[in-house]
This record gives sequence, C-alpha cells and structure tokens, in this order.
Amino acid sequence: MTKTRVLNVAFTLMLFFFVSCNNEDFEKPTTAGIAKQLQDNLKLDQFTNQNLVVNWESLRKTEKDSSEIYEIEVTEKIKSEMTSKFLQKEVKYELIAVKNKDEVHSYLIEAFSNLNYETFPSTIKNLNKFAGTLNVYELNGTKIGQVVIFEGKAEDPSNNKFLSSLVSTINMFYKSNNLTNRVPACNVILNTYSVEQVWTGRYSIATLASTGQVLSIKYLGETLTSSKSTLLFSEVFPCGSSGIHEPKSATIHKIRTEAYEKTVVDDSVIIDETLEKNPCLYGVYTKLGGVDTFQKYLRKFDNKFSVLDLKISVDDRYGINHKDNLGAQAITTIPANKTINIIFNNDPNLASNIMKFPQISIATNFIHEIIHAEINRQLSTASTDTNINPTKMSDSQWKSYVNNIKNDFPQMFGYYSKYVLKTATPSDFQHQYMADKYRGVIKEALKQYDKNLHNEDYYDALSWNGLKNTAAWNKLSDTEKTKILQTIQTIYKNGTYCN
Repeated sequence: MTKTRVLNVAFTLMLFFFVSCNNEDFEKPTTAGIAKQLQDNLKLDQFTNQNLVVNWESLRKTEKDSSEIYEIEVTEKIKSEMTSKFLQKEVKYELIAVKNKDEVHSYLIEAFSNLNYETFPSTIKNLNKFAGTLNVYELNGTKIGQVVIFEGKAEDPSNNKFLSSLVSTINMFYKSNNLTNRVPACNVILNTYSVEQVWTGRYSIATLASTGQVLSIKYLGETLTSSKSTLLFSEVFPCGSSGIHEPKSATIHKIRTEAYEKTVVDDSVIIDETLEKNPCLYGVYTKLGGVDTFQKYLRKFDNKFSVLDLKISVDDRYGINHKDNLGAQAITTIPANKTINIIFNNDPNLASNIMKFPQISIATNFIHEIIHAEINRQLSTASTDTNINPTKMSDSQWKSYVNNIKNDFPQMFGYYSKYVLKTATPSDFQHQYMADKYRGVIKEALKQYDKNLHNEDYYDALSWNGLKNTAAWNKLSDTEKTKILQTIQTIYKNGTYCN
C-alpha cells in the first residue's frame, strides 16, 4: 500500500508539473510576442523627451474581463522635476499594451500627479489614491491626447476615440468610494492650454532707387498675426477646491516677427538737407515714394529725360524770403539755373505754416506742387534755353516759345491763351488748368497714399487745395462749395498731425 501511495503521489506531482510546464509554454509566446511587438514599434528617438529608457525586464501581465494588460516600466536617464502650483515635482512614465481578442493597443504614458495625492504608482491597476493627468503618446512619439484621472476614475476631456481602449481599461480597476453608488463624484477639470501667438512688428523703409541707400526706417506698430491654442494638460480637482475659480488657464508664448513696407524713392529729385532734417515732411515724402502716381511725376525729372533738376526744400524764414506768397503752404518756382524749386513754408510766425496742417494735407501739397513742377518742365521744353519768363525773352524767343506751346501742348495752350495771352488782366493759368485736368490725378495719388481709407468726398475736398479761386470752383453751386469746405474743416479737426 505504501509503495502504491508513493507512486500515486509521484505520478500526481509529475502530472502537475507537466501541466504547469504546458501552461507556461502556452503563455510565453503571447507575452514574448507582445514584448517583441512593443520593442519593434517603440521609437524613443522620435519622442520630444530624449531622456527615456525602457526596463524590458519589468514587463507585467494582468488579465481582467477578457483583456490582457501589459505594463513595462519607463524611467528617465537623468531625473527631471517640474514646478507647478497644482502638480508634484516628479513626472513618471510607463509603456502599456492592451490586448482584447485580436486587437492590441499600445501607449506610452507621461503621468503628472496632483498635489495632496499619491504619485502615479507605475501601474494603472491601483489608482484609487491617485489624481492627475496622463499625456498619452503613440509609440512613434506622436501625442494622442490626455486622460484625466481622479481617485481611479478615468475621463477623456477631448472624447478622443483613440483613447477609449485605455480609458475603459483603467476604469475596469476603478473602485468607487461612494457606498450607495448613486451620487456621482463632483469634480472640476482644469484645462491648461499653451497659446502660441505670432506678433508682427511692421516697419516702413524708404530707399533710394539708384543705390539702395536707406533713407528712413519708421516703426508702424505691432499686430497679432495668428494665435494657436493647444491643450497642454488637464487636471482634476474636487468641487470647491481652494484656488480653482476658472475652468481653464493658459501659458502664452509670444513669437515676434517683422514685416517691412518698402518704398523706393526716385533720387532724380534733389533733396535739400532742410527737408531731410524735418522728420514730418520727410516722412510724408518718403511715404509718397510708394505711390505710383506720385513717382510717375518724379521720374519726369530723371536726367535721362530732362535737362532740368527738381529740388525740394523747407524754409523756416518763409515770411521774409517769400513776401509775395505769405498765404501759401508751399510754392513752386519757375526754372532758374536749370532747377525748379519746391519750397515748403515752415515759418513759425505764419498761420500758413505747413506744419500746422494734418499729414494728409501735407501729402496733398506735395502732389499739388509736383504737378506745378511738371507743368513748368513741359513749358521749359518749349523754350530754347529752359527759360519760361517772358520778360527775359526777346521778341523772336517769345514767338517761338508761344508757337511751341501751341504745337506741343495744345490743351495747355488753350488755358495759356485764355488766361495769359488774350486778357487784359493775366492770371495764373496753371491753377485753372489743374482744376480742370489734374484733380483726378490728385485724388488718385491721395487714395494710394492713404490706402483708400476714406470715401470719395474726403479725397475730392482735398483735391481743391489751392484751386478755389478758379473758374471750375466758381461753377460749383453754393451747396457743393459748403459741403467741400465743411469736409475740409472736419479733416483739419480729426486729422493726424505731426506735432
């Protein structure tokens, strides 16, 4: 009997050992296969955090509700810490695979632990004393989203379908502390966002056409070009938690770029140092350099096309030097020494001082005077020596001059004849000519200068600057004149001034 018992016991032990070995041999390929799959798919070099290392020997398998959960420890080579009002210093990592039937979902998680709770326990099976946020990544380093956990209960604030397997797996281990299990836990989810703002500083740069020399750089201000908000992480707190007032917070990162509005100034014009040293007038002039209509007239004085030079200057003693034109904000001279001069009135003792008018009026004066200069240039081509002063011409020169104007500029000659030749009281024919033929040019140039920010009445009123004592003005009704004058007064009241 004793032998038989011994043999039976021995047989039973052998059978048990055999069965155990068979079970072990059956499980190993599955576990080893998952481990190999994770090793093959994990690309740590593609993660933002290049400080991670996997302890493959720590692989742990758990079976629950027909699912297999594999967890592998991941640590940092050099331990890092974070500073937060809500989170603990230590950040933990873990590699997780969830196998359900033939599907395997793999994740690398980055765990942030809330203050006043236990740190992440390096397993998703025991999170009842844990509250915090899991940043969840694919094995190639791509961030999937976030899972928020409060005392073991997992939630996905973004409702990301790629996180559903992980969330449901964590919740399989959730043990509610609510004995009645009828009243849901009251939690507050605080979402922290990273906001990337791109601000563009705008500059206006004026350069010379011939050399590229920078004439001026003006800062125009800064504008918000774009803003992108990214969920950084979410944290869960019980309702009524101290210090939690808003459902979200943000860390703002400002990226600054620069944009330049380039203006190429035609340097066929002689810029006097008095203009260069006046930042207001010079600023308006360089801005006009970007206006095609204005540049068109400046180029008329290029040495390739004209024997005359154009010079622009500013006179602080205008009242003394130009007593015949005290009411003018600027004047254009007839050619002298092969130069046409545009002179701006900056006399502080005169009400007509150009600096006492808004910048849009200054721009109007520049355009008005450049048209005078162009008319004088055309007249000079009708003269044998660029002289257009009849008092300094001989009879033969005068006849030749008038005949050339008639042949070369017949439209202009009509005004010259009416207001100079065929009248007992000659007057300024140029303003008459400009009022009829150039107000459209003035309006177009102003619209380009002003980026067309105003309505047609605004630019129309400005175009009458210096042209009110003309036949064209006198043809307007009293109502039309009143409207124009009122618009001009509004411009003076609301316009941008230099000082």
